[in-house]
Amino acid sequence: MERINADVVVVGGGPSGFGAAISAAKEGAHVVLLEEDSQLGGAAVDYGVQGFSPGIICGVHAEIREILAAVDYTYKHTKCEFNSHWYAHACNLIASREPKLQILNHTIGIGVLQQGDQVRGVVAQTRIAGKHTEIEILAPVTIDCTGDGDIAFAAGCKYRYGREASAEFNEPHAPAVADNQVQLCTWMYRSRRIDEQSQYVPDFCYNRDIGFNEYLHWGCQVPCADTVDSEELRKAEQAAWEVMRPNFATLQENGFVVTYMAPRLGIRESRRIVGEVIITENDCASGRRFPDAITSSKRGLDSWEPDRAKIFYGSSAMYDIPLRALLPQGKTGILVAGRCISATHIALSGFRVMPTVTSIGQAAGLAAAMAAQQGCLVQDISVSQLQQRLESAPHNVRWSKHVAPK
Repeated sequence: MERINADVVVVGGGPSGFGAAISAAKEGAHVVLLEEDSQLGGAAVDYGVQGFSPGIICGVHAEIREILAAVDYTYKHTKCEFNSHWYAHACNLIASREPKLQILNHTIGIGVLQQGDQVRGVVAQTRIAGKHTEIEILAPVTIDCTGDGDIAFAAGCKYRYGREASAEFNEPHAPAVADNQVQLCTWMYRSRRIDEQSQYVPDFCYNRDIGFNEYLHWGCQVPCADTVDSEELRKAEQAAWEVMRPNFATLQENGFVVTYMAPRLGIRESRRIVGEVIITENDCASGRRFPDAITSSKRGLDSWEPDRAKIFYGSSAMYDIPLRALLPQGKTGILVAGRCISATHIALSGFRVMPTVTSIGQAAGLAAAMAAQQGCLVQDISVSQLQQRLESAPHNVRWSKHVAPK
């Protein structure tokens, strides 16, 4: 079995994993980034989420936007929507500037190397010379940015799946009874008006006019009984296709063509790894400050509820994301970043977006690099030193202390 030694291994090349890998590499760590697909970008590429939600624009996310502003006609026009291929290009360009970053595409994490409760690295699978091959990546710190918490799950970390009962955390928008349901899935696509005489405006599901006679569509809203089960995902994909087919016909009848479909059905929620702190709806609504803040958000609730009673509040008070929400309870040598961090179903719905999870990833990457270089556990690094490095060049992450109240 091939073996690679690194300071930090990051699994998943979406916004959080990319942010983690870049910040760890900028801090001087030897980083190995595993990505199952041919391109970096995660939801922006795989799920076709070609529009940014509100968040603090800083750090790696700001670097990506700068590149989009130079090359992407859609982003130049809207300052919000973009094209997936240009997002992937931006990630590749930024990554190319980091000599200590090693990217393994077409590679998936399938297990962990572990001694007791300490994770020592990852077992990955790829293909070499046409043969499926397993690789061991040994590293003092592993960062799970898979979205589904696959690596943390393999390590035996505690996790939550589904909705908490309102009484557990006194959350106003949680259901009365806990269940195993998560947010609805969406299949993104784009259309273009080609009939110059057509005055039709798409009026199904959620559609966004992005200029140039183009629309970005949130496609459908379908439940999935288990978003980490391949067969249940297949059923949800089939259901999504049946929902969208009549809409495709309507578009064609009204002088439109579908020009792009995302490669995958978009998943909003799956496992949430239980950390040293669980972020709740009340933390978000009250604008809770944490002493170990690593980024912040004021994006309100945006939960595509399984009973189709969408919960949406555009903004809230500015609230912090604490480092402890990235540290799986009872485990060392591993962090999580992205939508699988420690939060309730309701709280996750607000901050699960690209600007925020990129900064969460950067904090994870920087914390991992510091721990590896200091020869200690992430739990033992200086939080104040982490925050000082995080807000400084070249990381430039911002949180509540940097944002003037309105």
